[in-house]
Amino acid sequence: MFFAFCTFGTLDYGYLNKYIFILLQCSAPIFMFAMGIGMIYTRHDSSKEFIRRGIVLLTVGLIINTMYFLSNYSAGVPLKYSLLSFLANDILQFAGLTFILIGIFKKFNISTLNMMIISIFFSTIVSYLPDFTFSNIYLTQLLGNIFETYDTSVVSCFPILNWLIIPVFGMMFAEDLIKCSEKYKL
Repeated sequence: MFFAFCTFGTLDYGYLNKYIFILLQCSAPIFMFAMGIGMIYTRHDSSKEFIRRGIVLLTVGLIINTMYFLSNYSAGVPLKYSLLSFLANDILQFAGLTFILIGIFKKFNISTLNMMIISIFFSTIVSYLPDFTFSNIYLTQLLGNIFETYDTSVVSCFPILNWLIIPVFGMMFAEDLIKCSEKYKL
């Protein structure tokens, strides 16, 4: 994905440009779906290992956000707005929170079907709620990891309550794929 985002504007794919653009727009949901499949196929599937993996992903996301913050601040962006890039939510923060939440679900022996019901419930509820705005823009940005928030200077990319349904669907698909006896026909 990194290669795709860094090179999309500089490479000419000819008549494939419109298809590459569509693929790039779908890359995050495809990644989330594949992440769900990987959660089922992993050998390290205990709740403790999922939570540890989620913390590692959150840490890597914060390291990347720190680099964004330093580059923005050194480029002359005011500190108020540079700090927003430190708190920004992106796919790594989403993946980390997803692993932590799935780890908690596993700790309480919640089945994948029940995870799907929970994620549908979350997604439905937050879809009908208005975008939240708080008086503190940093709180708005931070809570954008959980549910969709809105402010003129805040971006809420992958709130977990909205997007959890996709990795859980990937988990359900993988559980059915494991049970499939005729995998060669896929």
